[in-house]
Amino acid sequence: MGGLLRAAVTPEVATPFVPYGAAFADADLASIPECDLPPGLPEWMRSLDAWASRQAIDETSGPQATPADLVEAKRAGMGVRVPRHQRVRHTE
Repeated sequence: MGGLLRAAVTPEVATPFVPYGAAFADADLASIPECDLPPGLPEWMRSLDAWASRQAIDETSGPQATPADLVEAKRAGMGVRVPRHQRVRHTE
């Protein structure tokens, strides 16, 4: 299938291959348009502020936990914290 697609689709102008960098640059960070996100998503989730991080959650306690256990637990766990300046306080 890949060969068939290459035969049918050719670029109009030859362009050099430019690989991605090893890390994100400041210019790479941009807000995702609201229409591309689920309805009702809180504003803080749409912001560029960091609000999620990988965290080991309750799987690495005990003397038998190894460094590999910690790596796996961080890969599988996620912590969420609403940025302080975006918290909405409800009063009744």
